[in-house]
Amino acid sequence: MLSMTEGRNVIYIKCFFWLFNAMIFLSQKSVVAFQSFPDNSKVCFLGDSITRNGEFHHSIFQYYLLRYPTRNISFCNCGIAGDVLNGMLSRMDDDVFIHNPTHAIIMFGMNDLGGEYQNNSNGFIRDLNSYTSSMIKIIKLLKERNIQIILQTPSIYDDTVKLKSTIVIGRNQALFNVSHIVNDIGKEYQIPVVDYWTIMQNTNLKIQSMNPKDTIIGFDRVHPGPAGHLIMTYSFLHTMEKPSLLSHMVLSENVSISQFFSSKCHIHSLKRNYYSTDSHIDNHSIEAVITSYALPMVLSTEETVRKVLKFIPFIKDFN
Repeated sequence: MLSMTEGRNVIYIKCFFWLFNAMIFLSQKSVVAFQSFPDNSKVCFLGDSITRNGEFHHSIFQYYLLRYPTRNISFCNCGIAGDVLNGMLSRMDDDVFIHNPTHAIIMFGMNDLGGEYQNNSNGFIRDLNSYTSSMIKIIKLLKERNIQIILQTPSIYDDTVKLKSTIVIGRNQALFNVSHIVNDIGKEYQIPVVDYWTIMQNTNLKIQSMNPKDTIIGFDRVHPGPAGHLIMTYSFLHTMEKPSLLSHMVLSENVSISQFFSSKCHIHSLKRNYYSTDSHIDNHSIEAVITSYALPMVLSTEETVRKVLKFIPFIKDFN
């Protein structure tokens, strides 16, 4: 059962995972599993409008829903459009600690630099110092409550796509600098960091080498589109997870033998359907009722997503 309720500045998503029944006629690949969010984890995503949109962490949520169906994991969307780190500091009690989270995942930067960084190096430096001090204050508040932290670098600002929309010179470079700050803070406080900026920038330039009008970001050059969110999902899972075991089904002579050679699934029944010819009997089909405990993710069919999948091994690593 998947439930969603609206709260103050927060969308609270909770899932009690279910098992999936399927009529299966094929075998799925398998790899080794690694657990980052254990059972009874409550995960808060802190951020601005990109977090508030939530597509990337909805996909991360889907990963845990399909890959670890017996775990009870809750995701809380604590993102607010236009927010900055200082704004997050002012609402920690009402929007984060109220949920008693076990994990906090933080991404800020797109709004934190304001407008001063453009053609104004002094203002840019002042903004970076403020960013660093505010991030450290949030980290210390979380550590005082023994909440596990994951830092995320900001996503990119697309200043290379050939669109009519205005380009803010220097904004993406500023976000690159912020990503270095986030990585440095992660090293200092021994906190894992998911680097979105680097993989998004590199992949975006690759697809634009084929078509300069393509972008993983929206037409406003700020908010990731479906392809951008897919890259963010991949980057998060690639950083926090090892490729995980999918249901592996081997259909043999009977249920017992089939179950012995299968994994991450329960085979309830197996039936062979036969048809006759004039001289002999041939197998026609095998019909099985199976409960799968680890299914592949459902991905968008949007055109740019298909292009991005040529450059990131999402299918190979996680599907």
